[in-house]
Formats: sequence, structure tokens, C-alpha cells
Amino acid sequence: VLATHQSQPYEYLPFAESVCKEHGKYIEFVAVEDLRTGCSFCAVVGELKGRNVVELSRVYRELRDSGILKTIVDKTNISLEKMLTANTSLSITESVSSGLQDNVNELESHMDKCHRMLEVVEGRLTTHLRQREEERMHNLSKSRKELEEKMTKLEQLLKAAEWQLENMDEEKYNMILLMKEMDKLNNEDHAVEINDLKQELDVIIDESIFSSISSHISVMHQATAEPVKEKAQGQSVLEQALAEVIGRLGDKGEIGSKQATAREVLTGVEDVVLLHVESPESFFVMRTRDWKMADMMRMQMKRKWMEGGWGKVKVDDIAVLKDDDATEYHRVKVITIESDLAWVTYIDQGNNSQVPLTSLVCMSENLSTLPPMAHHCTLAGVSSEHEWNEEAARGVRLFSGKDVCKATVVGSRDCMGKNIMIVMFSKEEDQTDISLLDFLVFRALASREGQDLEGSSLPISFRSFLYLPLDRTVQEHLVKVVHVDTPDQMYINLVGENHSYIKYMENMMEEMQEEYSRHEADDQKVIYPYVGLVCAAQHAEDGKYHRAQVTELLQEEIMMVRVMLVDIGYCQVVHYNSLRRISDKFLVLPAMAIRVSLSGVRPVGEGWSDEAIKYVKEIVRTKMMRIKLEDMKTGMDECECKVVMYEDNCIQGVSINTMIVEKGYATALPELETEKSDGHPILDIDEENNLPQLQRPVMEAGSRFTCRVVSSSSPGNICLRRLVEEESFYQMSKELTRYHETHCSPALLRHWKEGDSCVVKTPGEGWVRARVDRMMEGGMVELLLHDHGSRFVGAVESLKPLPGEFCQVGPFCWTVELPNLVPAGGAKTWTGVACEKLQEILLEAGMEVDIELGRKLTDDSWEAVMFVKEKEEDSGPLDPEEFKYKSVGGMMIDLGLAIPSGKVEVKDDDDAKTNVKLEGMNNNIVLKEADTNEGKIGFNWLTAEMPSSMDFAGFVSHVDWDCNMYMSSIQDNQDNLRIIGSVLESKYSGSSPSPLDLLWCKGEACIAQFCLDNKWYRGEVLEVRDMGECLVKFVDYGSEELCKAENMRKGLFLTDIPVQCFTVQMDIDPITMKWEEGVLNFIHKTVVEQVLQVTIIQKKDVFPLVVRLVTKAGLDIGELLVKNGYARGRASVATQES
Repeated sequence: VLATHQSQPYEYLPFAESVCKEHGKYIEFVAVEDLRTGCSFCAVVGELKGRNVVELSRVYRELRDSGILKTIVDKTNISLEKMLTANTSLSITESVSSGLQDNVNELESHMDKCHRMLEVVEGRLTTHLRQREEERMHNLSKSRKELEEKMTKLEQLLKAAEWQLENMDEEKYNMILLMKEMDKLNNEDHAVEINDLKQELDVIIDESIFSSISSHISVMHQATAEPVKEKAQGQSVLEQALAEVIGRLGDKGEIGSKQATAREVLTGVEDVVLLHVESPESFFVMRTRDWKMADMMRMQMKRKWMEGGWGKVKVDDIAVLKDDDATEYHRVKVITIESDLAWVTYIDQGNNSQVPLTSLVCMSENLSTLPPMAHHCTLAGVSSEHEWNEEAARGVRLFSGKDVCKATVVGSRDCMGKNIMIVMFSKEEDQTDISLLDFLVFRALASREGQDLEGSSLPISFRSFLYLPLDRTVQEHLVKVVHVDTPDQMYINLVGENHSYIKYMENMMEEMQEEYSRHEADDQKVIYPYVGLVCAAQHAEDGKYHRAQVTELLQEEIMMVRVMLVDIGYCQVVHYNSLRRISDKFLVLPAMAIRVSLSGVRPVGEGWSDEAIKYVKEIVRTKMMRIKLEDMKTGMDECECKVVMYEDNCIQGVSINTMIVEKGYATALPELETEKSDGHPILDIDEENNLPQLQRPVMEAGSRFTCRVVSSSSPGNICLRRLVEEESFYQMSKELTRYHETHCSPALLRHWKEGDSCVVKTPGEGWVRARVDRMMEGGMVELLLHDHGSRFVGAVESLKPLPGEFCQVGPFCWTVELPNLVPAGGAKTWTGVACEKLQEILLEAGMEVDIELGRKLTDDSWEAVMFVKEKEEDSGPLDPEEFKYKSVGGMMIDLGLAIPSGKVEVKDDDDAKTNVKLEGMNNNIVLKEADTNEGKIGFNWLTAEMPSSMDFAGFVSHVDWDCNMYMSSIQDNQDNLRIIGSVLESKYSGSSPSPLDLLWCKGEACIAQFCLDNKWYRGEVLEVRDMGECLVKFVDYGSEELCKAENMRKGLFLTDIPVQCFTVQMDIDPITMKWEEGVLNFIHKTVVEQVLQVTIIQKKDVFPLVVRLVTKAGLDIGELLVKNGYARGRASVATQES
């Protein structure tokens, strides 16, 4: 066939590609849906990711074994022979004369008769004839060139295909592209229209119209008309064959196939839609992956119906039915015919109906032989009924609606010759799989097989409220009591700083009322109220919608449920129909109701009396209270706290616990009678004079406060009062004055001694609390004014005893001195200039400072590092105000009024000391380690716990340079990570750093803000760098980032929760001595933030664990790396070494 043909080079041979252009790897897979090919990397991270693929080698073997390749080769040989024949015809036609000269001679003879009048016509027509001839020759040349190119291409295709047939075990070419190119050329029409290309021209002369000389001669183009062949529409035979082969292989393969094919039966777990319902024991579904085929069938059925033949059907025929609305077409089987009506069965729906005979058209054989799209199912676990009512069928339809559901096949049974699949049927609502059987049983529309009413398992819900325990690091909490059941079961809301939590609650409640007060929509209704469901419910008393959670389904009352209103702790029974679905925006705020009980008390009888409960409700409900945490039991869903409760505005500090004992509603336990707190003063009694003594609360080194400067005489004597206590101080002073103005007690001579607490009236401050510091001659006494930090000398007879109710609150003032400073010049006392400059610095700061307490000097004085806040001078008038903190001691040094006496000593909670230096004359606060410090200091986060299972779903958050992967278990760690994130965000969102937040050491635990999402996470300082930056490791995720000091906080929370990620390794080693960056980048791209199936291979008590990681598509990451030469297995390495 090729003997007379000279091959020409062809520029591009796409079928010769066997290597992926993007990754440089051999092509190994083909996608089932669109026949795209790619390498193993494409299947994991490339354009084939998420698709269903089949190994290309299996496709090649199937194409050879099935004979499809040989058929295409034979067809290609025939096409090439046709092209050669057509080329020969074109050559012969080109050499045959078209009679040009005869026509020209005849025209010139006639022109002699027409004399010179026709010379113009002669030139025009001659030119026209020559143009026609040139066009004909050009078309012939073009046709030959195109045909020769196709011949060259087809020759190369044929050679490649014949080589592949001879070498069955080698895969040199991309068989898919090769066969597509051959089939494309085979389907083209190679027959050249020879008669059309000959284009014979006849000159026609009308001799009867010489009067119209200019137009009486013309040239007519005569060509033999040939019918134009239409190109085939739709898929070619090859494409259909390939789709069938790959689809069949995909169905058998390990990875699977999603190609819609009606040849499969309902197996495994399928996404389906409901078609028709007769009862819970008989309903029909369609797989969602059959939608594409159903659409194709619908188009062909419409075309068939439009061809006509309406009503020409008989019994048992498969026909096309057109709906009354003329928009839908169905396959039906004719059951009976009565006059002009017919009973039909919808093959792809499952139901029967009577339709007009004229709406039916007999279907073509290729469509009628396709199996039904409707799969007949029965619900697994449902108890059989002799006769189902319509309500049960309506319940199935209501459950499914138009949503995509999930059918899990658990078996099959034969019913009158029909195979019915037994399935578990469910759907997803708010990220939770709801069972149809549970839905029907709850509504009393069906019963479980065997009457097992408790047989259902709770749905696994991924939506829940966060439950936060009270912060143990805070001694007192300001709360609002929102609900009281008994003194042992009360519910409170945290008020928050500046009542922030209360404001959040109020704003959320307003938004909820607005959303749920609108016209009720079906999408807001709860379809099935399982235990644990988060929802919105109306309060039985105020009618407002609150956030709620279902706690119980009541068996004795149909469709009634018990719910807990999570923000107020109130339980109520409601009809499920009154519940509403809740959007994710209302789940951000944690459940605000915290359960507490009064510590140290118990009921008088067996239980709390109604009078006791009523009394407690009257004095605490909806009021602001102060609580001290005595004991706490925490869980994932709730916490129960033992507390001592006080009225917020009660200075005397009488607890509610004590009040109900005094009223006789409760008896005191030993812990109430001996109750003492480090955070509050204890009423101490001077046994000799029977006088109550005021005790100062314990203040630990390292505590940080924002304070008001009450007075300042020198850097060694500065009197302070905490800003948060100023309101309490003024309230106490007001009540103390009122008390002594209304209680005119007689002046009694008492024996006062040093250290006694008393009350004295001063000229400037009025009635104040004081302490006797020194007895003087002449009946005089020197006093320390507890709440003013100053000293006063008065007569002994002016002293009055301090009432016990005013001893519950400790002194509001104390004295501090700036540490490690001595007066300039070596003097032992501070100069007047230094004291005046200190006063000037404090006045410019508004007498407000931030301090960190150092060591205690006396009972009333401490060392303290002090900072003042200054506005940035570089900011413009329209810029937001920005401040920086300056050390008061550093400012005194810069002014030359003081000199440092040594190193600053920072002490942590474990009494470990580390020497650090404050460097820089401009008071830029940068903390660096001293040369002698080589270890970590301070608190360390609790070590991560081992996974609870050897097989679990996990996600990787970070891969380090040693290929250690930082992983969290979805089952064990996901909820904890949400709780940690919510707590830290509520604590630090929008916060500003304190001066001490700018001082850091290596190894120090911290809370740091991540720069990409601006959220707060638990961290550890790995390295302190210049320019106020620290290298921080985010301990719950394993990643490391440079953080600015102003984005870090020292206040730690959730310290009792372990680190939420742990390290794992795959059972592989690098090819070289260490992992290459490119390989680590590929691993990072493949596994980070992906849900993987994790199997622990070697169980150890320490990290990292050795694991096997498998993707959702079933690809083993370790095997993939080894197969592609990026790593080697550890087993093989051990063998080589041995």
C-alpha cells in the first residue's frame, strides 16, 4: 500500500508522549470520567486529584485482548488506501486539458463580427476565464497538499500501532491518544469531488441580441452537484469503546469508578435520591452517579418522541411517555391498554400510572434494553407491617425531600421474583447523619424490628457548644446568677471585664430574636431531635428564643423532648416541632451557663426545703455576685464548681453560704467553719482586747498590677493603690464614715498596743482605717493609715475600735521601692532634685503606673519594677493614638539622678531564678539571657498524650526538616483545639501588651498571635532576637514563626490541657544522609491540612510514633515516595546493613 508514497516528516506526535509534562514521571493512570491521563503525582496532588482513576497498563491489556486495537489498525489501512486512490485521481485530473484554447479561439472569431465595440467585453471575459483556471489549479494543489499531510500522519500512526501489536509486553506509546488520532482520521471523508474540481467552462453566445453588445456574451460555470456528507454527531465508536473499557475496569479496580453506568446494581454505600415511596418496606431510589446517563436518555427520548408514531404501542412494549407539562420524558412499560388509555410502569421511577395512549411512542431498541435507573429498596431494621398507612410513606418523603441521601446496602431479599435491596437510609443535616429509621420511630410511624426501642445509636454530630471551666488562676469572679434549682445546683454567667460577656450575650439574644421572629421557613425546622442536637428553643416563661441542646427523648410522650437552655441552665420539656435549627454564627460564643454549688453547706433534712430554695432565689437570682472557687470538677460537656458566694456590693463580705446557715435553712460543714482564702483577709481577733485585727492579703512576687500613685516621697518610698480597687475603696470609705456618724459609741479607755487595728478621724480624709505603729509620750500615738499609705500622729483617746464588718477587706494601699537603684554620686539618701523629678515623671503619666512585684521587704513594702505609658511622638494628628512603655528606673538613670546597683532578678512560679539585663539607654525593653543561663525557665506546657487508638483519622499541621510530622487526632484533639482557640480569642482579641509582655527569655511559655490569621495560640519561645522579635513554636501545631513582642502575652490559660499535637514518622528513610528540600516540600503539599487514615505500626511510649499514612483515594504516601525514588524503606536498609 505504501510502495508509491514518499513519507514526509510530521512536526508533532502527541501519541508518542509517555511522560507527564508537569511532573516528569511516566504516565500511569487514566481518569474514568473524561479519559485524561497522568502520572502518580497527578493522582495525588495534580489535575487527577479527587478523580476516580484506572491504571493505564490494565487499559492497554484490555484493548489488546478485546481486539479493539486490531480493529482500529485494519480500519486505518483501508483509510490510507482510499487516500492513495484519491491522490492518483487528482494527479490525472491536473494533467487533462480543460479546452481553454478552443474557447478563446471561438471568442476571438465572434469578436471580429462585433468589431471594436466588443474589445472591452473580450478583455473582461478573458480575464474572468483565466481567474477561474487559476482558482481551479490552486484548489487542486491545496487538496493534494492536505491529503499528503494526512497520509504522512496516518502512516506514522499505523507504524506505531503495528509496532505495538508486535511488541505486546512493551508500552512505548500512549495508546489512548494514538487510537483517538487514528479514529479521527478514519472518520473523515477522503473521497475527493473530482467532477467539481474539473470545473468545465462553456462559452454561450446569444447572436440574436447584437443591440446589447456589452452584455450578450457571458461565461457559465458548470459543475456536477454531489451530495454533501454530514459528519457523524456525538461520540465516535472508538470513544464509546474506550469509555466502556475504562468504566468496566474502574468498576473492578481498587480505586473505583464514578462513571454513571446502569449495569451496576446497588451495592456498598451510595449517594441516592428518592424517586417513589409505597411504604418504608418498599421505595425506589436512583444513584446520583446515574444522573448523567439519565440526562442523556432524556434527550434521546425527547428526540424519539418528536419523530412521531404516537399511540402505536402494544402491551409489554417499552415506550417513551411525555408528561402533561411537556417538560419531562420517561421510559415506561405498557401493562394493559383500555380503549384510549394505558396502564404503564415507570421503569426509572418505580411507580405505576394510567396515561393517554397518544402520549406514548414506541422506544428504540438501544434505549429500551438499558436496565432500570430505579432501585427497589426496603428499610433495614424496620418491623414489617401487614398494611402500611399513607402517613408512613409521607414520612419517608418528608425525610428525604429533594436532598441527596445515603443508602448503605446490608443485604437483599427476593419478593415475587424481584430482587429488593435491604438498606440503611440516612441523610446529612447540619453535619450530622440522621437515620430514616430513627426518624420514623420517633414520630411513631414505624417500629424497630424486635421492638427494640433503645436500639438506635446516637448520631455522630460535629456541631456542639463549647463549655469553658472557670479560670483557676483568678481568685475572684464577678458573675450573674441566672437560674437556681437548689443551693447545690445553681447556674451563673461570667460578667467579664467591663461587662463584656453580658454585652455579648445581649447582642446575640437580640440577633436571635430578630432571626427567629421572621416568617417561619421549612429550612429552620428540626427534622429529628436526637440527643445532643444543638438548636434554638423558646423559653417557657419569657417566650424568647435561646440556644439549647436536646438532652432526652421522652418515650412516654410521643415527639416530646427535654432540652437544656445552655446560657441559663434551665431545663424544659417541649414538642420537637417548636425547635429550630441554629446557624454556625450562634455557636461561636461558648455556652455561658456554668453550674456551681455552694460549698460547706448541706440541707437540714434529706433534701433542700422549698423555703430554703425560695430564700436563695430571692437573694441571688439575676443579681451580680462575687464568687471564690473552692473546688472544681470538669468534663468535656460541663463543669461543676464548689464556690463561696458574696453579694457584689456588700463590703462586709458576708457570704451567701453563711447566710443560709444563719437562717436555719442549712447546716455548716467543717470546711465552711474553718474557711480561709489567700485572696481575702481573715478576721483575726486580738484575744487580750477582743479587738478584730486587719490582715493584709498575700501578694506574691511576680504579680502584675496597674496602679494609682497615692503618694511619692522618693524612689524608695512610693505608695500605690490598684486601679481595679478604687471603686471599692471609695465605697468602703463612704460606708465607714456613715457608720461612725450614725453609731455614737461612748469613749472607752482601751489598752492599745503596737499592731492594733483601729479607726481614727483625720482632718483631711475623715474616718479612716489605721494601725498603731508606735506609742509616744504624752498620750500620743503614731498610726499608719492603711488605705492612704501615709502616717498620722494623734491622741490615744481619739482611736476607736475597727468594726468587724470592715475587716473583711484588706488594706487598699502599700509601699514599693524601685529595685537595684542607688542615688547618683554615692549618697545614701535621695536628693531633693531626684525626688522632684520622680514626682514630675509620675504627674506627666497621670499618676498611673504598671508594676511587677519583686521580693517582699517588710509587711507593708515590696520591691517593684515600675513603668509609665507615653504617647508616641511620631504619630500624626489623624493617626490613632499609640503608646510605648518606659521604665521609671531607666528614666532616672538616663537623667543621671540614679545609677544601677546590679542585675534585675526575674523569678518564675517554680522559684527558679534567671539573671537578665535591661539594655539600652533609651529604655527600649529587650530581654536577653545572661551568659550563665543555659536552660529553660518557667512553666512548660503538659506533654501531648498518646492517641487512644492504633487506627484513627488525623491531620498533619507541620512537617519539619527531619520529616517529623506534627499530627492531631480528629477524635482526641479536635474539640480541645476548638476550646483552646475560643478561650484565647475571647481573652486576648483586641488586647494591648503590658510592659512586662515585652520581656522574654528562651524557653518561656507564652500566648502568641499568628501573623496569617491574627488568632492567638499557645506557644514557647525558642529564641530571642534583636528588634524585639522572638522565634516562637506554636506547641499545639508544631510550626515555628517569628513574632513581635507586642503580639505575645505572658498570661497563660488552659495550662492543665496537654499539648494537642504529637510527632509521627513514616517507616521510610531519605535516599541520602538527610531529607532534600524538594522531597519535604512534596510531602508537605501532600499531607498538611489533609485528613489521613493513620495506622500506628510500632507502638511506643515516646514520640515520634512510626505510622502508615493513607489518603482518601487509598494511596499509601510512604509507598508512593519509595516507588518514585524519593525515599527507601527502613526494612530494606536494615537488610543491607545486616
